[in-house]
Amino acid sequence: MSHKRVKGKSTKIFQDITDLPFYDNMLKDPAYFRRAKGLSFKIKKVRPDDYIKESAKIHGGSVEAEYQMINRKLVGDYVERVKQGSKMPLPVLDYTANQEGRHRVAVAKLLGKRTVPVMTVNKMGQEKRWNWLLSNDPKSMEAIYGIPKEYITQFWAKRKKT
Repeated sequence: MSHKRVKGKSTKIFQDITDLPFYDNMLKDPAYFRRAKGLSFKIKKVRPDDYIKESAKIHGGSVEAEYQMINRKLVGDYVERVKQGSKMPLPVLDYTANQEGRHRVAVAKLLGKRTVPVMTVNKMGQEKRWNWLLSNDPKSMEAIYGIPKEYITQFWAKRKKT
């Protein structure tokens, strides 16, 4: 991308939401998504170039292809909106599905932001999910898997010994 960097105000340029109902619901009720969907998330500070690299991994393509997908006119329009005080939704790197936000990340880079807040979504491994359920919601463990809590506790205790 060959845009020149534009000096912008050093104020926060991202909202605390993604503007995508699935991810915003995850932000509101992370326990439900851990329990019912086996998904967890974190909000991380990510360098713009690293975001593009991770996006390429998610899509199974090249970094160059990711940069080619960025519409320069759209980025320019977003830069102007941000300069006028608009805030952009959080970008998302969903390692189970897709990414949302490469244009917003390009805007942040042009405005001289070294890092951007990104919602990263991952599938919980079976053991991690079961441990979370046992610790936080054993009734769901029985409801989801039909396995009594006592059995699961014994199973993990034996497994940890080996």
